[in-house]
Amino acid sequence: MFLQKSLLTIVVLFSTFGLGTFAKSCRYFFSQQNGQAMCGDTESLKSQTGCTYKTCHNPHGLQFVKMTDCYWVKDNSGPSKQDCSYYEWDSNTKAYTCTNPGFNQYNCKQYPASQEFITCTKC
Repeated sequence: MFLQKSLLTIVVLFSTFGLGTFAKSCRYFFSQQNGQAMCGDTESLKSQTGCTYKTCHNPHGLQFVKMTDCYWVKDNSGPSKQDCSYYEWDSNTKAYTCTNPGFNQYNCKQYPASQEFITCTKC
């Protein structure tokens, strides 16, 4: 009887946590539309995960990441520092495409290994 209860408890715990939400690191890609965040933690855009946007933050609790060595896409002016609300790593150019809160796009010469990124806790 004790063994059956223990096994039942283990099964319930695994199914509860296994079907629940999980945290997702957005090292290579982050964007949002209509309250849904898209998050990628590999260079392949095929591995994006949908997350609840309001659960996505950088390590300081903000919904952007700071990038340096950024050049404005429109006229290549720069370099500048940007708060990137959305970003995407381009393995061909070895740079991030960054969209700031004003919806201006920049190419930022940062590397994923050294870059702070957003993590979503409900995916």
